[in-house]
Amino acid sequence: MSIGVFLMVLCAAVVHATWNALVKSEEDRLGLIRVMFLTQFAFSLSLVPFVLPPARESWPYLCASAVVGAGYMVFLNWAYRVGDLSHVYPFALASRRSSLRSSRRPFSANRSVKPAR
Repeated sequence: MSIGVFLMVLCAAVVHATWNALVKSEEDRLGLIRVMFLTQFAFSLSLVPFVLPPARESWPYLCASAVVGAGYMVFLNWAYRVGDLSHVYPFALASRRSSLRSSRRPFSANRSVKPAR
């Protein structure tokens, strides 16, 4: 693994852990989640001119991913309200991994979607 990839993964882990700690400590969790979403959205929009548009076949998966991500944020908001960070965070990670693992299987046999060029 190159040092660049290693540093990106390390930074992503630090940002993710910091974000979860902020959500737990903030009184207005939903407001913080909204600010984080808008920041991510604005940053993503700023990158649009530099990338090719996704293939038409990928749009249903992109939309489904957005819905699952929003559901995950709502789940975290509820979980941090009723539980402690040390209990909720590992459970949230495990639930996300298991949902990704189970959602991957139905699509693994479908090889008809080709990458955009």
